[in-house]
Amino acid sequence: MSAEMIIRCMGANGRYAGYENMISCLEIIREDPKKLVSLERLVYDSVAEADGVSLNCLKRRLDILVSVLTKTAKRSQWMLLELDPEKKPTVGEFLEAVTWYMKQLDCSRASIEDWFNA
Repeated sequence: MSAEMIIRCMGANGRYAGYENMISCLEIIREDPKKLVSLERLVYDSVAEADGVSLNCLKRRLDILVSVLTKTAKRSQWMLLELDPEKKPTVGEFLEAVTWYMKQLDCSRASIEDWFNA
């Protein structure tokens, strides 16, 4: 399952400024999970530069999107990500959880219905 599919299923879409940025971050981290260690230097800088926005603007966009997802996603989706549905995660926690979940899906070949039916 793609990063975009997960984000969309949780309630986000292209109308949110941070939508494409979040997908870009997730794709970078999926390729190299070690980049989670230094998000700002190894991920955010390249995404902000590619989008032509400041680092602060990117971080704000991502934080707002995580706030939106906290309100729109189903409780069971947060549980699949192993995040507390009652508490807004940091952007880093969210990126790590979604990357981990995508890796689990890749390994298990779980069906997309599992996510939609959550």
